[in-house]
Amino acid sequence: MGTPALLIRNYCMPPRNIFFMQQKDFGLLLNHIKKLNPKESTFIIGDLSLNDDQISYVKEMISRLKRNGNTVIWLDHHPWSEKGIKAIREVDFGVSGENELYSAAQLAYMLFCKRDRENKLLSDMIHVSDFALKSRRFGRTNEKLTGAIMSFRWKGSSMQSNLQRLASIIARLDFSNPFVERAYRSYLKASKGGIARLKANTYIAATSPYRIAVGFSKRLHTNQACGIIAKRCRSDIEVYVDIETGKSGARSRKGVDCSLIASALNGGGHPQASGFVLDPKRFGNFDGNGRKRFVERIKNLSKEAYRQ
Repeated sequence: MGTPALLIRNYCMPPRNIFFMQQKDFGLLLNHIKKLNPKESTFIIGDLSLNDDQISYVKEMISRLKRNGNTVIWLDHHPWSEKGIKAIREVDFGVSGENELYSAAQLAYMLFCKRDRENKLLSDMIHVSDFALKSRRFGRTNEKLTGAIMSFRWKGSSMQSNLQRLASIIARLDFSNPFVERAYRSYLKASKGGIARLKANTYIAATSPYRIAVGFSKRLHTNQACGIIAKRCRSDIEVYVDIETGKSGARSRKGVDCSLIASALNGGGHPQASGFVLDPKRFGNFDGNGRKRFVERIKNLSKEAYRQ
């Protein structure tokens, strides 16, 4: 959300030109590009790493864009495989691989934006959100924006238009906009049941060398869910599994690298904020036995990841 907001703010980019997606959606993005058939434009991919199973889509996408005279820029700060890095060698400018200092939005700010107070504020705020850092200055604002984003993701066909509108609001630094407030209230209302479900389905997977807790629920943001798990379990690492979508995440205290668990589950991220995606069907849609099997898997993975 940070990179498109900065581009809207600094280049008057129309919000309709933004396409929001996840790592598994490069096939959808390729189809979107085929439909639009852009020519002699600038195409920027921000805050998105490339998983190896998506490489064929990306190679075709970049080739198509370059044939039509487009400039392709890729900015990311997550871990990449060597195979993934080689796959984007035809882009005009790229920053990829683990970066613990700068988020994709900060890279966009430093490379393409005017160095003014408002852009710096927006860049710093997104940095706090991306790296799941605690902040008195930005904590409340990021909580509202994150809740609004989650609410829009549940709305299916209207997700793109809602997120595009939100990006334009963030670009104006209009964080108290009624559109944001309504979406955040909708998220809070919908998440009440999820919080209760999470509290009833949280388990300790390991206690040495780190205390690892796993929670299961749905329609909660990973930051919120892991915060609840940490408070209840006094854990070093928290793993949250969305039983509805399989989208999962891990958070950890400073000095403990939760990305080792995410990487073992074909995901990735940062030392204190990582993510991965599970197939609910492989775990019985996370019924009682399925939850037990996944907690056992985390226990076994932790032994390998955190060998003493």
